[in-house]
Amino acid sequence: MNKNIIFKIILTILISSIFVLLLIEGFYSLYKKSEDHISITYKIYSNIRDNDSNLESNFRHKDVVYDQVELENLINDVKSLDGFMGNTPFSDTFEQTLNSNESGCYRHKKNIDMKAYFIRTNLYNAFDPVTIWIDNRKLIPSDLMYFLDSKSNGYSHFTTNDRGLRSTNFNIDHSKNLNIFAGGGAALSSMISDIYTIPYLMQEYDKDSQYINASVSSSNFSDVLCNLNQELNFYKDFKFGNLILLISDLDLSKLENSDIVDYLEEINDIKSKYGIEEVIIIYFPYLYTVSPEITVDRKTNSPGVYFKDAIKKKDFLISNISKYEFYSIDGLSVFLNEIQKERSLLDVFDYYLHHGHPSYKSNALLVDLIIKLVKK
Repeated sequence: MNKNIIFKIILTILISSIFVLLLIEGFYSLYKKSEDHISITYKIYSNIRDNDSNLESNFRHKDVVYDQVELENLINDVKSLDGFMGNTPFSDTFEQTLNSNESGCYRHKKNIDMKAYFIRTNLYNAFDPVTIWIDNRKLIPSDLMYFLDSKSNGYSHFTTNDRGLRSTNFNIDHSKNLNIFAGGGAALSSMISDIYTIPYLMQEYDKDSQYINASVSSSNFSDVLCNLNQELNFYKDFKFGNLILLISDLDLSKLENSDIVDYLEEINDIKSKYGIEEVIIIYFPYLYTVSPEITVDRKTNSPGVYFKDAIKKKDFLISNISKYEFYSIDGLSVFLNEIQKERSLLDVFDYYLHHGHPSYKSNALLVDLIIKLVKK
């Protein structure tokens, strides 16, 4: 017999045998449904099966928004309820439902009663998720209600009083010391309910004093001081105890070092003018400053540093605070210390509702530190 023919026969038998063995191994592997498949056949099958579109559909959840159209379809309903949608490309199409300049300062409208929903979505910035605000006094259409119930993590309750201040629900009493809490968006903590804000928690602890929340949703420190001065002037006949001021990375990012010095000087003048006994300034870091290793930019593989000069500005702020004999709380040190206690990098998420707003746990932790400093 020709050697070439013999070789071809042997080769054919060998290939057929390998194919049969691989086929049997592959079907066995599929049958076992093991998490640790080593089958060559199964790997080939997996590569064919798990293309990008299939992988995406395999990990899609019914309660997560993956398509912007789902949000766009809600615009008219949300507008009809005097609401708005935050952190979306079309946020600017909504009328301003929370803030106004009516009082002479950029501040909240009077007698607001809103629900704020965090929407679960993979769109836009994962650390700054989409929000939908709805007037709590209006009837929500069933379709929109179903969307909010199924696509959000519930809601927070946001109210203001007849002066446009976030409610603490306490009557102001001339016989008690009056403490003022002020700051920008992080101080306002708009994505947690009124009862979890710092001044509300302070009031719960310190029944013999009273607290006003003069914070405002603005990253412009001039707006913060405008509202602070307005409230101090309105309550000028009261005895003031403590001014508690929270300053975040976003607030500092808008300021040069010279601006920080000027504002601290202005706060010192306010302290003297209104006879405030103590000033307590809290530095509140954004998530990126606390945990750059978690918020890394996967496209460039660089640390997720949102405010590149955050730590330098924080150090400058705190060093200058001490010159005026104000008290200071370094939120970066506080949160890093707590994370190290837990020995888990993911523990940082317990302290944030999104990249720049504190959670209830965060506010409760800060209140424990403030309590030790307040003058009673």
